[in-house]
Amino acid sequence: MSRAGFPPIIITGAQRSGTSLLAHLLQQLGLFIGKEFKEFLTGEQTYEATYFLGIEGAILGWSFGKAVWGMPWFSDPAKRKLVCDYMRVVLNAEHVAAYLGTDLFKKFRTPFELRVPWGWKSPTSIHALPLWLNVFPGAKIVYIYRNGVAAARSEVMLRSRETNAFRGWVNHWLKLKSKGMALPRDSVFLPALRVSKESVAVKRWLFYWEYVTKAADEALAKVPRKNQLSIKFESLIENPASVLEEACEFIGLSVSPKKIKAIAKTVKAEQLDAFLRDPKYRKIYNSFKKKSPQMITYGYDKL
Repeated sequence: MSRAGFPPIIITGAQRSGTSLLAHLLQQLGLFIGKEFKEFLTGEQTYEATYFLGIEGAILGWSFGKAVWGMPWFSDPAKRKLVCDYMRVVLNAEHVAAYLGTDLFKKFRTPFELRVPWGWKSPTSIHALPLWLNVFPGAKIVYIYRNGVAAARSEVMLRSRETNAFRGWVNHWLKLKSKGMALPRDSVFLPALRVSKESVAVKRWLFYWEYVTKAADEALAKVPRKNQLSIKFESLIENPASVLEEACEFIGLSVSPKKIKAIAKTVKAEQLDAFLRDPKYRKIYNSFKKKSPQMITYGYDKL
């Protein structure tokens, strides 16, 4: 199998850290990130290519969800080779057309042959990074990070929107059922609805953020500096044009300053310190920043 294609761009970071926003912006600037994407229960786009999510779901699922570097796939050379070979086989299968789309599939057949800037966005790529770098040694990593407490608040808000969307979905089908209409088979099962209490959700999310950002630091330590770019979410919101210009140069996208500025204007201004204005989250922040090594590492302990 040839390796003449461009190396992929892997956009990753902890969930609710701006990966979807960044992926969408880079897509508009010319980075191909797939044709079929996963959606939130709310209908909001994640820009996560379902094909790559499926691959990562399989290899991480084999490890019973324990995405740690000590799992057999990372520590056992024979098993590591087996999984990497599996990934190569899947990426050369005809089903990869779901990611490439009809035109690119007809022209290149496999991501290994792509001669256009391409990649994918997936928070779980952090855990599978050692494997991806084995399959694509020249892969470039775009890592975006965000204040852990702000990310936790964003997650809670998403859960609220999902609950409302789920209620709307149920009401819709209850109304149709009352008219004698049957529920389509492909609509019976929905993504898991997360219904834990807000306090529990925040606590779990902060634990997740601490773990994932540390895992990312460890993974990126093994990636050549020239092949990695770290982006602060807050910088993307405050100075989108500057951040996108740097990202385009890193990826190798030939984009005019005019287009970059035009795309940058679509970035909605956010109150980055909104969580500090909420007494509940300010209290959480003041407590978490003192006991979180990662908040100190990322400079979020002095706001």
